Amino acid sequence: MGLSVQGHFRVVSGNASMAMPETGIGFFPDIGASYFLPRLSGAVGMYLGLTGVRISAADAIYAGLATHFIDSSTIIPCLQPWHAGPICPSTRS
Repeated sequence: MGLSVQGHFRVVSGNASMAMPETGIGFFPDIGASYFLPRLSGAVGMYLGLTGVRISAADAIYAGLATHFIDSSTIIPCLQPWHAGPICPSTRS
């Protein structure tokens, strides 16, 4: 989460999950988490920082950690205009 939350557009798919796993073994949240966790709505930031629980894409949208959602099946078609050729290994010749 640390670096990604600084972007203007934070896109997640249905398969996404976010966590601060270092807190589960007693370390402090790193990579700027001490800046963005307290600024999340309610006590979500404190909960994530203290527990290291893994959250889903929907939870990330709710908490403000993600700004946009894209269905997993549309990721490759959405990215293809930015690539010269197909990016899916199964379609390469």
